[in-house]
Amino acid sequence: MRIIAPRLHIIFAENLASAVILRRGPTRHVATFGWNVASNEIKLGQWFYGRIYEHRSSLSPDGKYFLYAAMNCKWESETGGIWAAVSKAPYIKAIELYTEVPEMGGGGLFVSETEYVLNEIFFNPSRFLFKSSEVTCLSKEDEHCMYGVKGVYIERLLRLGWKYEKRIEHEKRHTTIVFSKILSEGKVLYKGLVSKYPAKKTEWEEHTIIYNEKVVFYTDEWECGDAINGNIYFTKSGQLKYIDLTSECGNLNEHLIHDFNNYKFQANEAPY
Repeated sequence: MRIIAPRLHIIFAENLASAVILRRGPTRHVATFGWNVASNEIKLGQWFYGRIYEHRSSLSPDGKYFLYAAMNCKWESETGGIWAAVSKAPYIKAIELYTEVPEMGGGGLFVSETEYVLNEIFFNPSRFLFKSSEVTCLSKEDEHCMYGVKGVYIERLLRLGWKYEKRIEHEKRHTTIVFSKILSEGKVLYKGLVSKYPAKKTEWEEHTIIYNEKVVFYTDEWECGDAINGNIYFTKSGQLKYIDLTSECGNLNEHLIHDFNNYKFQANEAPY
């Protein structure tokens, strides 16, 4: 029986000192992990039975708070089955929770270390199940603020130094949104966010390194990747790895930081 590796997604804080890593797998199981980027220390947050939408979630600039979109399909529950919440990273125990978000909504973006806006088209302050004095939601009833499925992720990329290049329409319901990030003189990393429906594989990322106008590296196997502090960090086959950008283009060796494959569900309380 073929073992399917968990899917990983990195959510960096803007200060680049920390990140939250979402581990998906098996079906309807998600675990959160904290990552100290400088020391490479990995810390388990909590497990969740359901789905946390990585492309709609974000961290506060200092990495202290985690704003996420979650679904457990319990439509008659007090959360409405889909909700947005703020927690203390890397945990998911909510300190502030907004219920009954639209199917393509939830999560949102921090605009300061304690202020955020929701990914919500029809904001209604009465839908907060509970609130916290630690953070402030700036969403207003008369303001449209809907980033949709990928908008939060795109805004996160732009804040981390990526430049929007173009949107390619290959055919009906098959698109690629292209971003670039300069690595060094003459060397550029390109990221393509690909969507294709219907298909066996509906969403994935492509990464290409161009050096002196020549393709020296290409992969569609990374679940996500970013150039941070002289390294390209990426996830692949249930592992967090990096490539040293000081290496020669023909010698881009992968280095393992952490293997997430062998984790199993465990009840873990948040320390707050």
